[in-house]
Amino acid sequence: METYVIGNIQIHPPTDATKQMLILRYLTPMGEYQEFLSHVFEQNALGLILGYLNVRESRDSRLAFEALKYLAALLCHKKFSIDFINMGGLQKFLEVPRPSVAATGVSICLYYLAYCEDAMERVCLLPRSTLADLVKYALWLLECSHDSGRCHATMFFGLSFQFRVILEEFDNQDGLRKLYNVISTLPILGSDDEEMRVSDDETCAARQIVRHVCVATRRYLEAHLRLRAAQVARQQGDNVPEPPPYKASKSSPEEIQEQIELLQSVAWSRWAPVDELVELGGISLLLQVVGFAYEWNFNGRSETVRSALDVVSVCCVAPRVQLLLTEKIDMRDADLTTGVNIVLGAADGEIVAEPEVQKAALNVLVNCVCAPVHRAGTSTTRFSLTGSTKKKTALRSYEDVIQKVWESVRTNNGIMVLLSLMMVKAPITDADRLRGLACRALAGLARCPTVRQIISKLPLFTTSQIQVLMRDPILQEKRQEHVMFQKYALELLERVSGKSKHMGAEFETSLANIHRANVVAQTRINYNERQLLQLVAEHLSARGLTESAATLQREAGLPPPAAPTPAPPPPPVYTPSTPVRPRLSVSRASSTGSLQRDSLDFNHHHVDESSPQPHVIKLRKVQNQPLTLSTPVSSASEHKRSLQKQMSIAADTTQSQHRITLHSIITEYLYNQHALCKNPVVTCPQFNLFQPHKCPDPRSTASVLSGSCATSVCARVSRRELGYTSGCRRADARLVHSHFAPVRTLRLQDDDAYFTHTIFHPTQHQLLAATSSGDIRIFNLFSGVEESSYQVHDTLHAYICHMQASRDGLLLLASTPTTWRPLSALWNMKEFEQLFQLDNEEYVEFSKMSDDRIIGTRGETATIFDTRTGAELMTLTPSISNQYAKNRATFNPTDELVLSDGVLWDVNTGKEIHKFDKLNQTHSGVFHPNGLEVISNTEVWDLRTFHLLRTVPTLDKSEVIFNPTCTALYAVCSDQDSEERSQFDTSFKTLDPFDYSSIATIDVKRNIYSLSVSRWGTQIALVENMGDFDQVQESCVKVYDVGRKRDHDDDAEEDEEEELAGGSENDDGSDSGSDNDDDSIATLRDAVMGLGGSSGDSSHDDEPRPRRRRRARRRAAAADGHSSDSDADMDLPDIIEFELD
Repeated sequence: METYVIGNIQIHPPTDATKQMLILRYLTPMGEYQEFLSHVFEQNALGLILGYLNVRESRDSRLAFEALKYLAALLCHKKFSIDFINMGGLQKFLEVPRPSVAATGVSICLYYLAYCEDAMERVCLLPRSTLADLVKYALWLLECSHDSGRCHATMFFGLSFQFRVILEEFDNQDGLRKLYNVISTLPILGSDDEEMRVSDDETCAARQIVRHVCVATRRYLEAHLRLRAAQVARQQGDNVPEPPPYKASKSSPEEIQEQIELLQSVAWSRWAPVDELVELGGISLLLQVVGFAYEWNFNGRSETVRSALDVVSVCCVAPRVQLLLTEKIDMRDADLTTGVNIVLGAADGEIVAEPEVQKAALNVLVNCVCAPVHRAGTSTTRFSLTGSTKKKTALRSYEDVIQKVWESVRTNNGIMVLLSLMMVKAPITDADRLRGLACRALAGLARCPTVRQIISKLPLFTTSQIQVLMRDPILQEKRQEHVMFQKYALELLERVSGKSKHMGAEFETSLANIHRANVVAQTRINYNERQLLQLVAEHLSARGLTESAATLQREAGLPPPAAPTPAPPPPPVYTPSTPVRPRLSVSRASSTGSLQRDSLDFNHHHVDESSPQPHVIKLRKVQNQPLTLSTPVSSASEHKRSLQKQMSIAADTTQSQHRITLHSIITEYLYNQHALCKNPVVTCPQFNLFQPHKCPDPRSTASVLSGSCATSVCARVSRRELGYTSGCRRADARLVHSHFAPVRTLRLQDDDAYFTHTIFHPTQHQLLAATSSGDIRIFNLFSGVEESSYQVHDTLHAYICHMQASRDGLLLLASTPTTWRPLSALWNMKEFEQLFQLDNEEYVEFSKMSDDRIIGTRGETATIFDTRTGAELMTLTPSISNQYAKNRATFNPTDELVLSDGVLWDVNTGKEIHKFDKLNQTHSGVFHPNGLEVISNTEVWDLRTFHLLRTVPTLDKSEVIFNPTCTALYAVCSDQDSEERSQFDTSFKTLDPFDYSSIATIDVKRNIYSLSVSRWGTQIALVENMGDFDQVQESCVKVYDVGRKRDHDDDAEEDEEEELAGGSENDDGSDSGSDNDDDSIATLRDAVMGLGGSSGDSSHDDEPRPRRRRRARRRAAAADGHSSDSDADMDLPDIIEFELD
């Protein structure tokens, strides 16, 4: 029995069987070469091999196994394969006993045999019983054979599903369940404990099995899809030829997509292959394979993921599968995620960075989000996840299904993924195809009103980026893919703009419009001037200027107008007794023959008896009741025309003809001018024929400000005196925050550390600066002297990224973001003692209205602590994480809401309110001080409607800081370690928080690590470092006055301080300037203050003042508690004192 199943081999001394085995092993590598095939036929090697296959006689399974391996090598040749079939070799296969070693060799031969389509066609012509035995043998290999046998049997089925007779027999023997069980029982797809017990070799073999099963399942479903689509097409009346069952039938990727769309357009009915796969749990298992492949590393990973996604793509014709994609899937050690999230990750290149995988994932998205809402032949069909009407599950119609799919794609950040794929430029050979598929998916998703509102505010449409993308393909050889992108880009534009496509007319691409405009621009216009004079004469005659018309006709030598002839009698079908439709009749209003102009229908003929012969039948707009004419008019001569043109009917014909008049030409000309306006309006003033027409452009922010309040400071003061204050405060704020002058430079004494963060002390007398060595330095804000230093973090947690002081100045929060163990702590600033630590919190801050609560951020989780005890009050973890790179949880201005990881929370109940769509990878967002908006990187969201209000490209990857009075917004690039944004690290920007318009961009020549604003917003402090992010060469903290212009002397003294590198001990020259400048500023200040009636000391000395006298006066006032920093409203005299020179 042992030799019958396993066999044996004896090397010394070698037996006859051993010698034959070694000879067969020697011949096997040469079997694939064409040169040795003639010797095979001459020596009748096939007959010898078939003799070895009779294991019952030879009783040596090992010898049969070696013979089968040699046979498999020979089956590479088509002639040998056909001869093998003709000699009954397949029947010999089926006689090999199982289980045995030789059975594994049979699997290899089946795989090589399936590669030859001609041989397989002959196999399919064998008796049905033989085919049934063949499929049964191969299915046994799937279930009970060695790993290599299962692999080869799986590949055999993958190659033979294209033959319908094999496919049908596979289904008859429950083949799909057996194929599914091949991978459902693998330990690498089980629990962590099962995977840990598997060796590396077993893991590699199992991954190869997963690969072959995914490929075979894809081909199985594609074969069924082909048959199903042909059946539906025949039901719709199409003549689709049916190939014979023994012939191979294949479909290209484009044909597969067309077949899917065909099935999606008709009413859904049960489809056995998809229903069985869903019942087995195959969809969830395939999605798990896609997710697990992120950590796999083997050659077939790309094909495995692509095949699994292709299976899901075909199954998406079933609404049940679309619902499955929105459900949770267990990813073992990871959190629960949805199928849509896995597919989006594959489309974004996170799982496998291969274009084929991305295209397969995009096809899944297209088949889901672009599925028709209403299918032909259905009205209220409903579906459930289980397919059973007995179970109490939520039933959904087609519209419910597609709505849930849209919502799931939005929730899992599908808009951001699709937008990024529309911008791809690499790899260059697949970029156009990726763009086209992404645009198609986004166009289908844009059917959702919420998505349509969001993307309408994005730069893709607001700045016409999509038109730029539509111009040229990435690769000129891929114009066909680019045409597809243009098609769906126009469809997307149509849905976003709300304009519907005209029936019978196709949208044209921008390239065609540009080409057409170029042709028109190069066209030379010529016309007959005599015809123009004739039109002028007819126009004069129609307006009653008969003498002028006759004079022009005589002087220009124009031919007289032809006299009309009576109309011929109507056709016999219209007799005098035929009733006349009222809307086609007119009547004379009086004996003079005058008609009421305002009473004609647009289809009524107006007989103008005041004009000379011939009478012209004209077209007028209806305004009152139609008149009737005693003479009936034949309806056969009626022809509907445009309202903008007048028509006349010749006397010798019954068909209406175009009548070109000067009025119609001028009207058409003005209409064309009006159509070229960028912002056309309906109500226009009278057009001027001597000047080109142009509708007024919308007023910009600057024009609104200038219209409501003068841009000049003196003019604003004058207008304020007269009571015109509208918009003046905004204009003043924009002026103030457009200029900054350095007043103080603080440096470290040791060169080993560098500044990382800085804040103003609430008393406004000190400045706190954190360093990379984990300590906090306290400087005197007026003298620049370092007063004290405290070590708040050890060397392992040295880098302090954030500090915040309480409003009373007694407490201080400090955070360090080290990856191995983030740490935050609360300190008592009076004795500088640590009150408690907040372990693993990367970022902490106080609540907004009071300091009684602290909110910390750890990844996507936000935690609220009690300030007095440090006790944890609430933990907020989103159900679906956005995974922002820099998530910072924060309270809203009223402390009723929390924003963390792009999710809005109710503090009182701890429940999620809304998840904002993720459109960037960096910042989760901050609240606007008005409490009505959320700023997330470049996106501004409305808290009342959760709509996207606008996008502000200036804020890209920038930290947003509002000044205390909410009159300005500071933006600082917080991505210092990003190479692509390094050029922006040396500048900060100020914006108007009302409309987010840019005010100024200030360059400081060094990398900005931190920006803080004083309590009243009159000063800012910057941490400026020179060098790379991890190799800082020079570090300092600079204090700037807000609203004071930078003098040339300031620059000179600043450069001198940099050379001396000791400016922190001495007063810098930032206030320095010429005495004449000081006198000029003082004179203008006093004049404006006197004009504006502002309070304050407006006197000044006639003699030149010493330098820094103004600075000394401000410092003295600050020391008494009346510093200029305390002026929260920042009156205009202060602005003029700081700004004008």
